[in-house]
Amino acid sequence: MRWVYGPALGVLYAWLRPSLLYPARLHGLTLGAGIWLFERLVFPRLRVTPPPRDWSSAERRLLALQTSVFGLVTEAVLSR
Repeated sequence: MRWVYGPALGVLYAWLRPSLLYPARLHGLTLGAGIWLFERLVFPRLRVTPPPRDWSSAERRLLALQTSVFGLVTEAVLSR
């Protein structure tokens, strides 16, 4: 599933990025938060992951860390 939605979100983000009206240093965190929200809402409904109530606190923290790092690295690459 990530092979499909990851590139799609990247293309959407690159398209929307020039129209973002807040400081550029926050763009990566916004992308990470968007991916986090998507994964938290969509994956359990598609049964890709168990329901969030069954996740351990470590799994919740790691998802937040993973999506934040992904957003920051993606923004750093796009800004070069």
